[in-house]
Amino acid sequence: MKERFHADFYGFVIDSDLGLSFAGKHINLHPKEFHLLLELVKHAGERITKEQLIATVWDGEPTSDESISRCLSMLKARLRNASPGSDSLIKTEYGQGYRFIGQMGAPSTFVNEENFFLLINASRNLVILKDSQDRWQIVNAATLQCFGLTNILWQGKTNLDLIAVCDPKCRPYFEECLGTDEQAWQANPLCLTGRPCN
Repeated sequence: MKERFHADFYGFVIDSDLGLSFAGKHINLHPKEFHLLLELVKHAGERITKEQLIATVWDGEPTSDESISRCLSMLKARLRNASPGSDSLIKTEYGQGYRFIGQMGAPSTFVNEENFFLLINASRNLVILKDSQDRWQIVNAATLQCFGLTNILWQGKTNLDLIAVCDPKCRPYFEECLGTDEQAWQANPLCLTGRPCN
């Protein structure tokens, strides 16, 4: 009997028994897509070779490179549909294998994750949760819209990283935040319009 696996990353929760969800909503994956993601997430940060995937995801059955690529492509499309930019969490290392580069959270980070995401997305205020290294982990829809990040991979990025990819009119606010977020917001609060509230 296989040991149950459970982890979360950037609003996604993957569970070997329950499947994949984002913001509390189940994501339907083909069984091969799910097992491919599960294998990559179990070995986050490590390169997984084609041979390892064939052994674990395809149970050792002969599988073409095209089949693996097609499965990976479909998986990335489903991740992207759930959270734009999240498909970039899986990297192809041509001729060597594949790597999941997302940062994993502690299992069961939120007691009721579905309600948590409903709550922050219902807010018109900007909600940004960062890790101890100041990397963005979870944000609400208002934040993504305000900073022009809705179609950009923002997960795991710092304010400095986001300066290069955000809406140009928002760059001054990110630059102010480089010192400390609290000082920046006190100096020049930002409204949903993308302009200072003063």
